[in-house]
Amino acid sequence: MNQARALGQHWLSTPINAVYCSDLKRAHMTAQQLVAPRNVRAEGVNVTSESGGNNNDTRLLTPIVNPLLREQNFGIAEGKPWAAAPSSADETEEEIYYSIYTRHEKFPEGESLDDLAERADKALDETVWPHVQQALASGEHRDIHIVVVSHGLTISELVAALLRRSPILPSSVKSYRGLHNTGWTQLAIDIDHPAPPHETEWEVSNIRVVSVNNSPHLVSVKRQGSGIGSAAYDEKQKTLREFFGGGGATSTTKDKGNSTTSGST
Repeated sequence: MNQARALGQHWLSTPINAVYCSDLKRAHMTAQQLVAPRNVRAEGVNVTSESGGNNNDTRLLTPIVNPLLREQNFGIAEGKPWAAAPSSADETEEEIYYSIYTRHEKFPEGESLDDLAERADKALDETVWPHVQQALASGEHRDIHIVVVSHGLTISELVAALLRRSPILPSSVKSYRGLHNTGWTQLAIDIDHPAPPHETEWEVSNIRVVSVNNSPHLVSVKRQGSGIGSAAYDEKQKTLREFFGGGGATSTTKDKGNSTTSGST
């Protein structure tokens, strides 16, 4: 919880237009802590305004929950013992599940990385992309910041899915996994006028990664034993990072316009 609070304070001076989050507890709590200090500030501004003061920012932000932002579903392997490969030391009464290293394979009742990539595309259609379309239609595209709070594997596929929408494809393929708790990866969507005769219109000219796995807010934060303070968290999320395997994401180039920030929990 301290990490999420520190994240909210760190982003307090940055204008945020919308916050989307997974419906799993850790991501939802992080999103709530992200908006909490700016909502307190906005309420204070409203009180000042009513008494004749300046009214600079009165927007209250509520995280918009979207189940498409959940972590990858590992089906019957959720929360079970795992190993990188079979070993004689694995003799146990409980069944052991072995890591998957391809994009198409999956555990029974679960999702493959290819399935997760498809879900990430749908998530973008419901979260980030409507803001892009609105900016293209209105021409108002400066200093728009959209925050997406999700989970490690899903974030890596969200980044890849967004980069695939860029007219300038990245020159290399990268993986965006292994993110710190409450660390963020920032992307920018550049919007420009196209070449004549359509120069009065707007178009997405590039989508690029600005930075990866940022966590300066954690420097002075002491991690609490339970991971998110005294509150309970999703038990089935405990071992998901251990299943990192298969392919993943993509890479970058240039500057201007909308930005999307994905927070890892």
